[in-house]
Amino acid sequence: MLEREFNDLYAVYSRRIFNYILWFLGSRHAADDVFQTVFIKIWNGCDMPADPAGVTPWLYTVARNACLDQIRRQKRFTRLRADFSVAHERRTMPDPDDHYVWENLSTLQPDDRGILYLHFKAGFSHREIGSLYGMTENNVRVKTFRALRSLRGFYKGRP
Repeated sequence: MLEREFNDLYAVYSRRIFNYILWFLGSRHAADDVFQTVFIKIWNGCDMPADPAGVTPWLYTVARNACLDQIRRQKRFTRLRADFSVAHERRTMPDPDDHYVWENLSTLQPDDRGILYLHFKAGFSHREIGSLYGMTENNVRVKTFRALRSLRGFYKGRP
């Protein structure tokens, strides 16, 4: 990949990929690390698809795999992660509603958070998400429905 191609790719996709990673992980610090890792992998010669239509799904797949790797690494340090998360939320979430939303989103599985982000924030169809996640379109619809039902359950008793 030439430097010009990389710069063009970064200019077009960097914000969308970062937002996806942030949504997936729920932590700005972890998202910064994973975002760098994704673009370092791309720069170091990940096999980019030749078809321009395949670039977007490929980038989201690379980002998703990097997020899952980060989650696996974090599971090794669960106690440190919990302490950091509480301290981080106190500093970066001044609005109580923001804290409440992230607290509820953090109860979802990472894949479910990713599916919700791709569908509602990035505008991907269920079929496109299914191809990214290796699922059928109906499986993605069911996971979306269940994740939303779970979130609605948190909001029912809220004043």
